[in-house]
Amino acid sequence: MEEGLSAGEIAKKLILDYATLSGVLDRLAEGGWIIKETAEDDKRLLRIYLTSKAREMTKDIIRERDGLNEEVLGGLKLEEKLLLKRLLRDLQK
Repeated sequence: MEEGLSAGEIAKKLILDYATLSGVLDRLAEGGWIIKETAEDDKRLLRIYLTSKAREMTKDIIRERDGLNEEVLGGLKLEEKLLLKRLLRDLQK
């Protein structure tokens, strides 16, 4: 889990525009899931950190994600899964 990413880096990883992510980050902060801090080295950057509440849920969330991925991909052959993952990665670029 990467800590201290900027909001822009998170937007890029999630393939979201910053305006959309900004609202999501605000709601996560209000819910006590993240902490938003101004970067020491560049006051224009906002760094995002998980709270202890969020860290405690990480394993459960990953387990749930993996289960859902298996449910969605369960009917595919190994070659089809690999091809789909490759195509999705290419769409990110």
